[in-house]
Formats: sequence, C-alpha cells, structure tokens
Amino acid sequence: MDLNGYKLVFEDDFNGTELDLERWEHAPGRASGPIYPEMTKVENSNLIISYQFLENGPYGAQWYADAVRIKERFCKGYFECRCICSDPVDRSGFWSAFWIQGDHPYEPSIARGGPGGAEMDIIEAIQTWDKLLPAVEHNVHTAGYPDGSGEGLRSMGAVSVPVDTCYTD
Repeated sequence: MDLNGYKLVFEDDFNGTELDLERWEHAPGRASGPIYPEMTKVENSNLIISYQFLENGPYGAQWYADAVRIKERFCKGYFECRCICSDPVDRSGFWSAFWIQGDHPYEPSIARGGPGGAEMDIIEAIQTWDKLLPAVEHNVHTAGYPDGSGEGLRSMGAVSVPVDTCYTD
C-alpha cells in the first residue's frame, strides 16, 4: 500500500512492563462479562489479553477477560495491527478482534445508518459453525443494539476470509 501523504500519529510497540494508561484504557462493558484488567499484560514487546474461567473471581464464578482501546480519537486514517488471534473453539463467547468504532454506532437516531457512527470490524476471529476455521471476519455494523436486542442492526460487507496461521503467527 502506498502510504505517501500519511503521517504516523499513533504507534505503540509495547516497550515496557505494563499497559501505558496515558495512551490506553480498559474499555467499559462487554456483552460477555465484566472487564477485568488483570487479564492484560505487556511482555516481550507484546500486549497480551487473556481470558480465564475463575471459580472465585470478584464477580463470582464466570469467564473473565479484558478489552482495551486507545484514548485518542481519530476521524480518518490508515490503521494497522499485527496480532496473533486466540483460537475461539471452546471459548464460551470470547474471540480476538481489532475494530474501529464511532461514538454512537448502536443508537439508530444518531448513527443514521452510518454517518453518525459505525463499528468497523477489521478482524474478528470468531467461532462460526457455518464457516471454515481458522478464519477472520470483516463487517461494518450500524444502527443496532440500542436496547441489547439487536433490532435495527445493519451489517454490510460481511465476509469470512480463511487465514491458516491467524492462531499461530
């Protein structure tokens, strides 16, 4: 890809021993359970977000994981991530994802089908029973889930792409 005309405005090579909370934050709320920052660590220049079933976790016996997002906001640009996805098989609803999200993708009156907010899934290594694994999916979602029901959700460009090494390299 020709990157002439672009300038680097954000980069993190995770050179340290913990997540830089000046640049990153633990993303609030997930449908699959509470955010648990203890599941995130920085090791050997890698950000590692884990999941684990804890019998005696702070919110009771359940699966725990974390989600992080950058604090700075961007409205356009070229975004890149290098990652190894977790194998989603037998994961109880957890999967690796890298996505970009506007402020209001799930509020139909604000999202207006995308101009007021969308979620763009760059990759989601999600378990699907009708698609081949290993693979990643790409989607654009708008105007849905205002009450958690999924009513009004619009998804465009959904595609599953086989990536033989997404869980290893």
